Amino acid sequence: MKWMFVGVLLFFTLTLRAVSAQPELFSTKPLPPKPPQLSRTEPLLLKTVDVYPHDNKAFTQGLVFDNGFLYESTGNYGG
Repeated sequence: MKWMFVGVLLFFTLTLRAVSAQPELFSTKPLPPKPPQLSRTEPLLLKTVDVYPHDNKAFTQGLVFDNGFLYESTGNYGG
């Protein structure tokens, strides 16, 4: 009978200790709102309007569209 009492006391002691170590489990604060569901993005439809000569040995390092002009940087000096 004595061991049963010690076991029950130990159980409740460990349970109370575990509960007090994690107070967020019993918090009354409201949960943050769920993020909105993202809608499916529609694919872009592209159309080639013109073709310009390009060095096939060069790679495109930078591509900028500014004030109606398209600039390409190959990263090669003088080329």
